[in-house]
Amino acid sequence: MEQSEYRVLRKGIDSLDVAFMGCLPSSVRALMRDAKAKATSEGKPEYVVIEGVHGHIGKTGASGGYAFCFDTGPDGEIWTIKDNPDPREWNIRVSVANAQLAVNGYHETKAALYGRLEAFGAKVIDESISRVDFAVDFVAEGFTLDVGLVSCHSHSQMLVRGDDQEGIPLGGSEFVVSYANRMSNSVTIGKMPGRQTIIYDKRREVARKVSSHWYALWGFEKDDCPPIWRVEMRAGKIHLKEWKITTFEDLEVKFAALFGSACQAVRMMKRQPEPGENVTRVPDHALWAILREEVNTALVPYMAKADRKRVVEGRREDIQDMYRNGVMGWCVSYAVAMGNTPEEAAHEFAQVIADEFSAFASRDPVQFKRKYFAADKRLFFIDEQREGVPF
Repeated sequence: MEQSEYRVLRKGIDSLDVAFMGCLPSSVRALMRDAKAKATSEGKPEYVVIEGVHGHIGKTGASGGYAFCFDTGPDGEIWTIKDNPDPREWNIRVSVANAQLAVNGYHETKAALYGRLEAFGAKVIDESISRVDFAVDFVAEGFTLDVGLVSCHSHSQMLVRGDDQEGIPLGGSEFVVSYANRMSNSVTIGKMPGRQTIIYDKRREVARKVSSHWYALWGFEKDDCPPIWRVEMRAGKIHLKEWKITTFEDLEVKFAALFGSACQAVRMMKRQPEPGENVTRVPDHALWAILREEVNTALVPYMAKADRKRVVEGRREDIQDMYRNGVMGWCVSYAVAMGNTPEEAAHEFAQVIADEFSAFASRDPVQFKRKYFAADKRLFFIDEQREGVPF
């Protein structure tokens, strides 16, 4: 396949984790404390609105002394907060959802994080980036992943696994290949929190995980989506430290060098080396040549942002499918329990369910509304018009 036959569909930072030296005001921590207590007593996350920001407070915190976990939704962030008033300590961490980065891009996401902190009334002294991933999605008709063309450090070890098998942790570097139908569909080199590179069939992953919002991000319908492969390069805390990258400014200055180095450490070759030929003299695979160019312009916001409404609609459809499938299964079982024949279940049972649902809503409207609004709070993130959602 010639280089011109590959097309970059989207590129950008796909994952971002940051810690902040600072603290939240006592009033916000008290609100989180109350919400966590309620979540613990009821055994489920508690829906809260903190200074205009909607989300769920979990019943547990996180390791490292973080008392609170505040999740603003699958296109928002997960904030972990210490119940500590000392602004000289690292009391705040945030992990940004890839959907937010896809919709907003790096620069607006960075601004949104500081907008959240300002809304919370946080006092922030410093920042420290602990993870950043960069990904490029390619439309690649006819592309097959030939693991033999992947060049990496000679100390890397190979582990073959199937779709339903977990990889076995290895010492040193790690080279993991995943197969499906006797075809390799992903290869992973390296491990976190160091440096890691993954080449994989993104369309296949999206279909398996029922993540329909990705079709919206790509601009395709599910049924007409072409083959899409992703190259994802991850820089963890240890690797960022080696590059002396701590702040957003450090990242922006060194971004091209950081991921340019990753492109060189692991790369796809155009062909197998000749006997005795040094692999460094083998030209890049066409896909890798494009990847190097994309790294150099990675933080330039030249690509149109994804439409959040389309992303939310895709996620809403996934949730509808999940509940629909569950309801159908329960209805069939209920019909059997009631002694219906298959014919009665198919033609008459729907009216039974409709009558019972209507009767339940009329018989106990208080409980009905309580369950309705509980579901509304649980699924707040599928309402693109909800006030306070920052997109």
